[in-house]
Amino acid sequence: METALVQRGIGVTFRGRSWSKRSREWVYFNAYLDIARIRKVFPLPACVHDCARLDDRERGLYCEVCRDALIGLPRRLAGKPSFPDGGDGDSPVKPLGSGHEKKR
Repeated sequence: METALVQRGIGVTFRGRSWSKRSREWVYFNAYLDIARIRKVFPLPACVHDCARLDDRERGLYCEVCRDALIGLPRRLAGKPSFPDGGDGDSPVKPLGSGHEKKR
């Protein structure tokens, strides 16, 4: 999926270890990631969970096995790309605690 984002010309705003010592490589994209459509287009293993920050600044997908993540904008914003193209589906992630929360 990361390759598809890059091939689409979506800019990477950060790559590396995020705020948590438990994370590995997190890649942040300057785009809205439509999680519901991504799950329909890309076969993701069960260990990949939706995640969102409590402060509503980012959301994406997190792998609990390798601790990598692909993170995008928290909502569609004018002038920013949406991935994958089209569709109006969305997968809301309700924050439950502090930091990043995951939805199974």
